[in-house]
Parts: sequence; structure tokens; C-alpha cells
Amino acid sequence: MSTTSRDFLIEIGTEELPPKALGTLADAFLAGIGAGLEKAGLAHAGLAGFATPRRLAVRAERLAARQPEQHVRRRGPPLSAAFDSAGAPTRAALAFAASCGTSIEALERIEEGKGTFLYFVGTRAGERTVELLPDSCRACSISCPSRVACTGAMDRPCSSARCIGS
Repeated sequence: MSTTSRDFLIEIGTEELPPKALGTLADAFLAGIGAGLEKAGLAHAGLAGFATPRRLAVRAERLAARQPEQHVRRRGPPLSAAFDSAGAPTRAALAFAASCGTSIEALERIEEGKGTFLYFVGTRAGERTVELLPDSCRACSISCPSRVACTGAMDRPCSSARCIGS
């Protein structure tokens, strides 16, 4: 297996789930995990969902080890606020450059309809998957089908949660 991608399994244990709702709940969990991975920009070769009366699980095949490189284009202060009358950088320009991790000289000056602004244009390394997964999985919500007696969100208490990477 390549170090750039690995298989990943997330499983939650619950109290007894209604057997007739297992397919719908598994699909909802699969969709939620898939949406979280997509929002985080994490590529994978495919997702598969699994369900038993006491477990819901999703397996991501060949989940990327990190996000792809990010192309960043940030607009900073207008030139009128970035430099004083002597041409020296102001606190606004210095703070903007520091927040971008660069120097004033490396910032670009780009003309827009409302004036000329300082811009940071560059790339940022993608974050590691292990740092993104907790939030991606935590954001997943599972809705119960209307024919199941619950309040819209899955109201069965979760007894465990496991994440396993190969």
C-alpha cells in the first residue's frame, strides 16, 4: 500500500437500531462521511457503508494521506492604507504580510475596480488527513427515516466510535 493513501474505517456502536431502517441509516451515515471528506478536500477511491442492528460503519478506500496543495489568493488592505505618505509600510500592511507568512516585498499589487490592493498569491501545503478527520467525522449527522420513531436526528445513543486506518 502506498504511503500517499490508506484505507480508513469509521464505526459507531449504538443501541439497537430498527432493522427496517438499517439501509436508510447506513446510507445517511455514508453520505455524511462522504460530504465531510469532500468538504475537507480529501480524495478517495470509493466509499462503502455497512450496518448491523448495533453498528454503522463506512470504509473509505485509498483515502489520501493529505489534502492537495492549496492555491491561495488573499486580498489585503488598499495601497492607500498599506503605505504612508513617505511610502513606508503601515501596521495594516505589516500585519497582513505577517498573517500570510511573507514579507511586504513579496506581496503583489493588483488593480481592481475599487482601487489597488495588496495581494498574497502563493501556495500552501495541504493539511494531513489525520488532522482533518476528527472534524470531518464529527460534522456528520444522521437523519432517521420518517417511518422510524425518532425525532428527525438519530436519537439512539452511541455507545462507541472507532476510527481505524490501514
